[in-house]
Amino acid sequence: MKRCASHVGGAILLVTVATLIAWATAPYPKFKPASFEEEPLAAGVAPLSEAVTLAQFANEDGAVRTMLVLTFTSESVTGVDLEAFGATASDDPLKALASAWEGAANRVAKRLSLA
Repeated sequence: MKRCASHVGGAILLVTVATLIAWATAPYPKFKPASFEEEPLAAGVAPLSEAVTLAQFANEDGAVRTMLVLTFTSESVTGVDLEAFGATASDDPLKALASAWEGAANRVAKRLSLA
């Protein structure tokens, strides 16, 4: 029984060492776990008909704000602060987007009930 356990332990050690050697000597960057693109991705802003592009920034008070990106260059980003749509402050850009959507829907509902 001891002999079988030592063979199993040796096999596990051998597989572990072989895996670490293969990983360490792989030509691909070590800290990029997967890449399925053949060419580098180009940065860009998605058309609003396809997706929203969000960015976060710190305002004068240091609070994190989320904006809907309209354009960007290597030096600046232009967009609309989601607070204009009623978004609550959040470190999570998707929560900010959801609260902006909810705030806008509430304003529309309010206006429709006043009409």
